[in-house]
Amino acid sequence: MKYLCESCDRLAEPAQVKREAGALVLACSKCGAQTRAAWTEAEAEPAAAAVSRSPAPSPAVAPAAVPAPAPPRVVTLHAVPPLTSPGEDPFTVPEDRCPKCIAPRPAGALSCRQCGLVFANFVAAESAPSAELQAAWKELAGHWDEVASHDRVLAAAAMRGELAAAGRLYRIQLARQPRDPMAARGRDEVLRLAATTSPLTPEPPPVDPEQAKKAIAVVAAMLLAFSLLLVTYWIVSHR
Repeated sequence: MKYLCESCDRLAEPAQVKREAGALVLACSKCGAQTRAAWTEAEAEPAAAAVSRSPAPSPAVAPAAVPAPAPPRVVTLHAVPPLTSPGEDPFTVPEDRCPKCIAPRPAGALSCRQCGLVFANFVAAESAPSAELQAAWKELAGHWDEVASHDRVLAAAAMRGELAAAGRLYRIQLARQPRDPMAARGRDEVLRLAATTSPLTPEPPPVDPEQAKKAIAVVAAMLLAFSLLLVTYWIVSHR
C-alpha cells in the first residue's frame, strides 16, 4: 500500500501503521513523518489487509527522526462566475447600490454618501455606456474567464476615452459577485491604465503647416541679413 506523504509530497509505503485515538497513523518510510487519516470500522478490514500485504521495513535501517508536522497548506480559490445569469441585463445596477458610482446604498437614503447624487435626480442615459462599449461588453460575457479578452476591451475603451465607463461596469459586476476575480482584476486594471495614460501636462496644440513654413522663411531671412551685415563689416574694417 502506498500513500501520499503530507510532509515530503512523495508516494511512499508506510514504515509503521497504528491506530491511535480513533485515527489511522502512518509513518512515511522515506522521511519518517506521520500522517493521520480518519478511521472507520468499514475501512478497518481492507486497510489491515493492505498493510499485511506490504513488505516489512528492513530492520537494518533505522527510521529517521519524526519531524514536527508541517502546517496544512490552504489556498483559497474563487471560481470565475459567469457575467450574467440567463435573461439578466449586464448594465442594470443592483437596487442596493448607487446607480451612478455603485457605492452601497443604505435603505431609505435620499442621496449617495460617496458621490453626492440625489437619487431622485438620477438620469440613466447620462451614465449609460456607448453603443461600442455595450457591444464589446456583451461579447466579453462569452469569454469572461479569458484575460486577453478583458485586455482587448479595456484597450479599446482607453482609445475611445471610456475607461471610467468600463470601470463602472466592472463595479456593477462586483456588486453582484463580490468574489469575482476577473471583475476585481478589471477594476484594478482600469485604475492602472487611467494613472499611466493620463498626461501630467496638457498636449501642445497642433501646428499649422502653412504657419510653420512662414516662420521658417522669416528665420532664414533674418539669418541671411545677419550674414550680409557681418560680411559688410569685415570688408569695411579691412580696407
